[in-house]
Amino acid sequence: MSSMKHLQGASYFGNPGLTFHIDTYTVKQVEIIGEHAHDFVEMAYVRQGSALHHIGGHTYTLRAGDLFVIEPGTPHSYNGSQTECAVICNILFDRNLLYRELQSMEPDIPMLEFLFLLPFLRKSSVFIPHMYISGRNRRVFEQHLETLLEETKRKESGFQLIVKARMIECMVGLSRFYAGSVLSEPTGLTDRQWMEFAAGLIAENYDKTLTLDQVSRMCGMSIASFSAKFKAFTGTTFLEYKHELQIGEACRLLKHTDMKVMAIAHKVGFEDIGFFYKVFRRKMGVTPALYRRL
Repeated sequence: MSSMKHLQGASYFGNPGLTFHIDTYTVKQVEIIGEHAHDFVEMAYVRQGSALHHIGGHTYTLRAGDLFVIEPGTPHSYNGSQTECAVICNILFDRNLLYRELQSMEPDIPMLEFLFLLPFLRKSSVFIPHMYISGRNRRVFEQHLETLLEETKRKESGFQLIVKARMIECMVGLSRFYAGSVLSEPTGLTDRQWMEFAAGLIAENYDKTLTLDQVSRMCGMSIASFSAKFKAFTGTTFLEYKHELQIGEACRLLKHTDMKVMAIAHKVGFEDIGFFYKVFRRKMGVTPALYRRL
């Protein structure tokens, strides 16, 4: 029985101060690339041809324009097509490569767009790993890839800065495209998997402006359909689920920090301090100040 390979970034990142590598690989006809995982982020972009890609319990039939973001530790594998090869551009980089730059964008990017950036900012995140890039977006993305390939090949003075700048452009452009992609492209997820996705999404983003309408649309469902399925899955409503997480974190901060109540309310995602008091008292039976003294 063959064991899964674990690939290390140190084998690919050969440029000092730049934990980044890009190359083009061809999955040959009927070739089998066994299951493997790695300690870096991989963006696998299909330039032409077809193959089967197995990842996250799903099998995707690849086509030109497909992009996968494969997080560290995620097993995946390929099976070559019977009729054609697949040319894949692999962009490999350490999660910390652009951490500071992407983190600074968080307050300014709408939630549905920012979801694309989560895997590069957090060690654990919910994420649909696949999107299909078409039209002008594909042309722009492929231009970025050509620049990245050329710069890392020539290694002229300052190429590290150009690589980072182009990667940031890629991230921002793809984050804009991501929201529409997850809403329009079929994913093959079951209702239960969508509910797991939604619950995880809320758990990681309860402190942000994440609405029932946004999450319903991301799951490709009407608000009524999503609400019924989410309640059946969690035993509670979307809003109550979010409030449970917010108030749970507020309780922790009240007991273990000296933060002011207003600061805590804002930190857990309440803009209206009066509404925070109302929800807190309904959940805990006491005011935040009294809870802190108990």
